[in-house]
Amino acid sequence: MWSGEVVILLAFCFRHRTKVVSLYFDEHLSMSQIAVEEMIPLGTVKGWIYKFIKDGEEGLIYKKKDKVHIIE
Repeated sequence: MWSGEVVILLAFCFRHRTKVVSLYFDEHLSMSQIAVEEMIPLGTVKGWIYKFIKDGEEGLIYKKKDKVHIIE
C-alpha cells in the first residue's frame, strides 16, 4: 500500500480528526477510502467515527491518560 515504507503517526490534531469525520458524513466516502486517501490506519478512522457518533466533537479531543503513581 505504501510501497514498503513504515509510517509511524503519533498524534493527529483535532482539525484533522474532524476532517476525517466530515469526509465520512458529508462527502459519503467509505472508511476504507478515507484510510487510503489520508494514509491513516483503518482502525484509527473507525475509532474516530465511532467516537464522534457516541460523544460528538468532544469524542475527537485527545485526552491524555492519567497515570497514578503510588509512593510508599
